[in-house]
Amino acid sequence: MRFADHLRQWDPDALTHLLTARPDLLSAVDDGFDAVARRASTPMSLGRCLVRSDVAMLVVAEALVLTHPATPAELDELLGTNDLTSVIGALERLAALGVVVIEGGVARPVGALTDLFLRPLGLGPSFTELATHLSSSTLDDLATRLGAGGARSRAATARAIAQRLRATSGLSAAIADAPLGTAEMLEALIDQRSPTVGLPAGFSYQRLPEDDPLVWLLSHGLLVAIDDHHAELPAEIVIGASSNGLAPTAALRPIALQPVTGLPAETVSASAADRASRTLEATEALLRQIEAGDVATLKAGGIGAREIKRLAKLTGIDDRDVARLLELLFEGRLIVPTGSGVTVTPLAARWWQLSRARRWIVLVRAWLGASVFISQALSRTDEGKLRPALDDHEMLAAAGSARRGLVDLASGLASGEAFDIDQLAEASVWRCPNLWGVGHPPPEHLVDWTVAEAELLGLVAQNAPAPTLAALASDDEARLHELAAAMLGEDQGHVMLQSDLTAVALGPLSPRVAGVLGEMADRITDSAVPQFRFSETSIRRAFDRGWGSEGVVEFLSAHALSGVPQPLSYLIADVERRYGSVRILDTRGVIVTEDEATALEIASSSRAARLGLRIIAPTVLIGPVEPRRLLDELRAEGLFPVIDGVDGCAGGPHAAVRLIDLDAPEPDDLDYDIEFDAESLPADWTGPALDEMALAGEVADAVGILVDDPGEMSGEEPPHGLHLLRNRAAVVTHRRDGQLVEARGVVVAIGDSITLLNESGVEDLPIDSVVAVEDPSR
Repeated sequence: MRFADHLRQWDPDALTHLLTARPDLLSAVDDGFDAVARRASTPMSLGRCLVRSDVAMLVVAEALVLTHPATPAELDELLGTNDLTSVIGALERLAALGVVVIEGGVARPVGALTDLFLRPLGLGPSFTELATHLSSSTLDDLATRLGAGGARSRAATARAIAQRLRATSGLSAAIADAPLGTAEMLEALIDQRSPTVGLPAGFSYQRLPEDDPLVWLLSHGLLVAIDDHHAELPAEIVIGASSNGLAPTAALRPIALQPVTGLPAETVSASAADRASRTLEATEALLRQIEAGDVATLKAGGIGAREIKRLAKLTGIDDRDVARLLELLFEGRLIVPTGSGVTVTPLAARWWQLSRARRWIVLVRAWLGASVFISQALSRTDEGKLRPALDDHEMLAAAGSARRGLVDLASGLASGEAFDIDQLAEASVWRCPNLWGVGHPPPEHLVDWTVAEAELLGLVAQNAPAPTLAALASDDEARLHELAAAMLGEDQGHVMLQSDLTAVALGPLSPRVAGVLGEMADRITDSAVPQFRFSETSIRRAFDRGWGSEGVVEFLSAHALSGVPQPLSYLIADVERRYGSVRILDTRGVIVTEDEATALEIASSSRAARLGLRIIAPTVLIGPVEPRRLLDELRAEGLFPVIDGVDGCAGGPHAAVRLIDLDAPEPDDLDYDIEFDAESLPADWTGPALDEMALAGEVADAVGILVDDPGEMSGEEPPHGLHLLRNRAAVVTHRRDGQLVEARGVVVAIGDSITLLNESGVEDLPIDSVVAVEDPSR
């Protein structure tokens, strides 16, 4: 039965499962079951499906590719797992995804599945595949030596030899009279699972000395020459010699996450809330630094370890977490690297307008759908070098889907339960090994990274899931916002100004108030609650940014719970008196002071001689020094100079007074509960950016279209899904030199070959080499 006809027999529930798990099939639904079947049979679609398959499904699929059609019992025997129930379960899961078809208790692969496993279970080609390299006379000679002769056709002869080689008894008989060392050589080759072997110079099947073990194996079909220089061991040899099966230790049963005793639920929630709050505040501090253009980048791109260490001191979190947050801001599309640094995007301004809970949710959504593992930043390469943040990191597996699977698994634990990180890694990787990749870094490290990232965001605490993790896993937006609001509280707009020149907030400050305070005071990073310290330097910094004493006092009075203390008022007035008393003209080395005493003070300092400064008039000094360097040097002497004619540092505190409209609504008065719609934010900004997530409504509509499909197509299905019309752009997957490659172009002819017109000219692809043809516009 054709696969399309097989799909027609499925009930709506089965079709819903198929289209939800394989959303790439949705675009073919309008053309009916035949189009869905063609697309589902292509290597690209099948590959997407297998990427998200569990270990048992992958192992059983490889076994089926190796020998098909086959019954579950035959596959269990081939694998040697002695677990028929698990083999049947894996086949049923594969069948539900349209990867295999089971009819009459016999399974067979769908479409191009066999092309996706170049060496299933580590084995090379079968003898029947390798026999295409042999002449008919050589094939007949091999059949005679093995006692498999008498077949009427070349194909039947090859099958008879393959059957003989696969039988353990036949293999033992074949090497009984072999030269000394042949059995040992064959055993070594079998242990290597079908390796490619080099041939002696001048090899020919017509001249085979019988005393050489390698040549003897060739002359008896136990090795097959594929060209003049190489030979391969047929898969049947390994199968026949593996009396215990090809994968007896394969883990076919799901690995359940076994909970361990964790902290009380109240402790977990409190710890997660504290971490989420601190992370949000650190993120805001980083974003302000980027908005101010105060983040240095490397010449080669990215933010290096030294700059990250500086940012860590500023934000009060460790270096790795700073690097993670920078990556998170990029994944949330709030910042973007440029050729000369890092800048904020238009979304940053909108992000600041959201409530505290909503700002956190945006970060969490960005993390869930991130296309990379954000902990790559500041991790070490194979050469031991630290990777910078915001560098061009390679995509490690399907990071977003892998992360989502771990979240689903961990969120299933009950209140008061925690997970063992090693067992979580084992269970997560079993569910989707291809999502976690192989090699460096190994999957268990990626799981460690993911848990550390979840802890940073306050989704996990002490290896126990916080309530927000379950809401995130279930896509319950309302519940997630409710929990986040309770966890993070509301933004505060007032502080307690103290006589020791500090400001203490009673809770998390609104972005607007915290940003202005950051211009006037220095953040105390080792404090559990937002605290700021005023100093001569910080007030001078505010004046540099356009504030005047009147504006500073007015802002502080509006946001102080009990007025501005006298010591702080004196400090502001003193800085105002001294600020701008020394002016540096915006030309090389000209200093103008308000009085002669100040000029003499500068000229008599140790720095004056080093800088080459000299008095040319009672209140004027000159020297061969750049204005900006003079500014820094004189401020190091305790003076408060400004550069005349430069924005933000012009002539005195009142030359560019920054005014604040105190009648404007405070952050607490603004409507922060902004819904995530197309008018307020891009539609995909807050949702997980997981690849090809199918909406339930879209799947339901598609199932309705298929169920209403009238029916049966007459005639044979076009080979390889050749449903494209002429003059359409296409991607043609075909075999070339034993590999699957893609060719792109416009189809200008279909016959014994597919003719493509592309930038390189006209390309003809033999029809028997074509595996699939896809229309990239669908």
